[in-house]
Amino acid sequence: MDKIKKTCSELKMPLIAIAFAFVFGSLLILSTGKNPIEAYSALFRGAFGSPAAISQTLNKAIPLIFTGLSVSIAYQCKSLNIGGEGQLVFGAFGASLVGVYLKGLPMLVHLPLAILAGFIFGGLWAVIPGLLKIKKDVNTVISTIMMNYVAFSVVSFLINTYFKADKSDFVAMNWVETTARIPFIQNGGLRICIGIIFAIIAAIILRILLQKTVLGYEIKAVGGNQNASNSNGISSKKNILISLIISGGLAGLAGAMDILGNSGKLYDGYNPGYGFDGIPIALLAKGNPVGVILTALLFSVLRTGAVTMQTSVGVSRTIVDAMQGVIILFIAAEYIFTIYKKARLNRTKMIEEKKLEGAQ
Repeated sequence: MDKIKKTCSELKMPLIAIAFAFVFGSLLILSTGKNPIEAYSALFRGAFGSPAAISQTLNKAIPLIFTGLSVSIAYQCKSLNIGGEGQLVFGAFGASLVGVYLKGLPMLVHLPLAILAGFIFGGLWAVIPGLLKIKKDVNTVISTIMMNYVAFSVVSFLINTYFKADKSDFVAMNWVETTARIPFIQNGGLRICIGIIFAIIAAIILRILLQKTVLGYEIKAVGGNQNASNSNGISSKKNILISLIISGGLAGLAGAMDILGNSGKLYDGYNPGYGFDGIPIALLAKGNPVGVILTALLFSVLRTGAVTMQTSVGVSRTIVDAMQGVIILFIAAEYIFTIYKKARLNRTKMIEEKKLEGAQ
């Protein structure tokens, strides 16, 4: 019973945030003279109204799940990783290198190597802000967001200078070998990338890691109280660095899945935005890896259905951005209120302790 109450309590604010987002979206739609019911019907029809729409919704959810998980693991250690987009781009580059330049391998070897390269490249890109945090106490929000733009420029330079395809209408790398492409499940009009299975497995593994392993316990302990963790022999610096490396690796997997499963080649200027979407996805799920799957699916529905909403009803797809902004606002408000509540309790406790000392 206590577990059910805890779950309901955790779900309350996310559900309120989603409800208010749709209410706010309705007000915006009404202000344009359109019918919100027709607009939302078109949105959900665009996301689920046909086998092709369902396929697109599920396929778009794959990188969103990985970037949500990326933010989630860092969030458990109270490090907000805003650098998911840069890590995603670097992971896409690593997967492309292996996918393009390793030839003659069977798919059972080539595809795992390309996916692993995506994880490694993304993780390595997260090492820099991790070291800045543990060595110089540089805020991860600042360092990771700055590293995004460095990643964009570095990958662009490498593609233009060393890895540009010989015959291409655009500046891009060569096509990934077919043995490194992620296959699709096809049935009738459905065409779903099996990366969705990888994403779900990753969420389950991360859940087990956080709930059932010593590393997961230490990461959450550091996130709860760094000073207390250090006093009890748990290294906060080690766990912050590990959580950021795993976080970067998961973001790198998002890029790998997108390149190996969707586009097939890495273009100059590749910047899909999934890394930034992972932030509200993880925060709405409150860092719960299984919850990330559901919130990523919600964001995919909004992104996919927004196109149909705009074309069939005439409601701008930017309303979806506004709805996501409302969700973020509610999450931030809850976070600020929680900090204020804890600070107030600590202040009350200190006052009571001083009164007791004075009475003695």
